[in-house]
Amino acid sequence: MQGTAKLKCGGLHMQEKLVQVTETLGMVGYMTNQEMLVELYDANCTLVFCEGFQGASARLSLGDTAGSDIDWIQSTLETGGVNRSTTSDDSGRPMERTYVPVTDCGEVVGCIVTGYYPASGGGANEVAIEKAETFMDSIDRINNAIDMMTIHFENLFDKLQEMQDKTGNIGKGVAETSVVVSKIKANASKSKILALNASIEAARSGEAGRGFTVVAKEMGEMATASGTSAVEINTALKSIFGDLDEITASISTANELAEKQTGSIKDIEEYLGVALQAAMELGEALQNS
Repeated sequence: MQGTAKLKCGGLHMQEKLVQVTETLGMVGYMTNQEMLVELYDANCTLVFCEGFQGASARLSLGDTAGSDIDWIQSTLETGGVNRSTTSDDSGRPMERTYVPVTDCGEVVGCIVTGYYPASGGGANEVAIEKAETFMDSIDRINNAIDMMTIHFENLFDKLQEMQDKTGNIGKGVAETSVVVSKIKANASKSKILALNASIEAARSGEAGRGFTVVAKEMGEMATASGTSAVEINTALKSIFGDLDEITASISTANELAEKQTGSIKDIEEYLGVALQAAMELGEALQNS
């Protein structure tokens, strides 16, 4: 694909948008027995898709710049409106052409040109044009729904990443709690040793139990240290519980995003059904023209 510049919007690029449209254009021609020419031009009026049906022949090669109807194409690209014209092919046969803009997130990124040879029953041709416009509008709605799906996926990923970070914080909190517990165990061991010393001092009971004063002081310090450690454990556990609450909230948000994702998919199915129905009616209208 030549002459297209990338423009990101909702996770999609101009080139990707044109590729999507290109993949759907063939459906229109193959569903009708009418001589029909379908062309797709990018924002620089460069031909990126062209196919003729039921004997209609292409005017240009891929990569060429628009020819005699370039003014109509440029008008469609600039205004975003639908245009119609009647021009002659190389053999002099008049061909009616319709110029429909291709939009992505509100910006015109290309132009679809459909051409067919007029026949008796012009009313049928008008119906065909209307159905073609309905078809392209449905395709545009599908792409907008895909844009929304992409945004929802990105938001869902962010929430999952946030959940992962919070889980890491919980692991860190548990590790800190383990360290504090180790301190308590060490204090308990020291307390046992001091208790043993107290027993020895009691057995001696020399100098009116002077040693008991020292032992009592040490035991008091151990008790204070144990109390401080208990406070630290409580603080660490509160932090863990706080992270768990945030994870719960993140999971709830992720579920809401998943519900929106499901809604977007249903919208795509609905718009695609409208597009296919319009394409079928387009084929019938052109066949009866």
